[in-house]
Amino acid sequence: MSKVHLGTSGNPPNFFESEFKKDRLLAPLWIDSIGLNAYEVLFTHGVKMSDERAQIMGDNAKKGNIKLSVHCPYFVVLTSDKEEVVLRSRERVKKSLTRAHIMGATSAVLHPGYYNGTNPFSQLKKELKNLCKWKEDVGIKTTINPEVMGKKSQLGSVSEVIEMCSEIEGLAPCVDFGHLHARDGGFLQSKNDFRIIFEQIEKGLGKEGLRNLHCHFAPLEYNDKGEIRHRAHTERDYKPHPEPFCDLIKEFKMSPTVISESRDSQDTAAIEMREYLKKINYW
Repeated sequence: MSKVHLGTSGNPPNFFESEFKKDRLLAPLWIDSIGLNAYEVLFTHGVKMSDERAQIMGDNAKKGNIKLSVHCPYFVVLTSDKEEVVLRSRERVKKSLTRAHIMGATSAVLHPGYYNGTNPFSQLKKELKNLCKWKEDVGIKTTINPEVMGKKSQLGSVSEVIEMCSEIEGLAPCVDFGHLHARDGGFLQSKNDFRIIFEQIEKGLGKEGLRNLHCHFAPLEYNDKGEIRHRAHTERDYKPHPEPFCDLIKEFKMSPTVISESRDSQDTAAIEMREYLKKINYW
């Protein structure tokens, strides 16, 4: 069994060229057929999946031994100073968590929000604490995973994400290394740059927090404000590159879930990463 769970964010073009293209619920079986073992279900434009379809998604994941996660809608803004926006955001997170629980997903990735309102970070932590209390009360084990964000205007630096997760039970981080690279002006150039981040996570969340890290990976284009867009893994002029990342996964003896977000090539980027992990005897 692989030490790493590796898969795609949603369905890249190759899925729609495959025998499984007739139904997105077959995506876990497609993931298994190409030799990967993780899949992130995207609720990015709303939770439109019924309970019944969530159950089918979960059943298909079990057939292929695929680890599932979900991504909450982009419309979630728990830091808004508008009460109606926060109320709708809470309900979207709860709906995402409910479907995630039904399908057996271990993580629900969440965009933390923006630097708006009077005290957005305190407000966000209060909202997340209440959501974690709610999911505990209703018996949902899925973690809420605030994501490291790519634009400097967005709340969600790696230190902020670590702080939230260290303070609130029921949270775990989603470290998006492409976002981190773009947010910090192209920071991830070398193996030592990745090591700095890994050590920061380990210091804040302990060895288990690092070992079981949920993360996203893709090369990004950026400017002085941070993220512009995701690029394909074949565009080697854009970083971060996966090789130093994989080397550090082995060095720190990690068992992470790595979701590929390489533009229109999530699958081939994940396969390339898998082959490198095999090369260094860590798959």
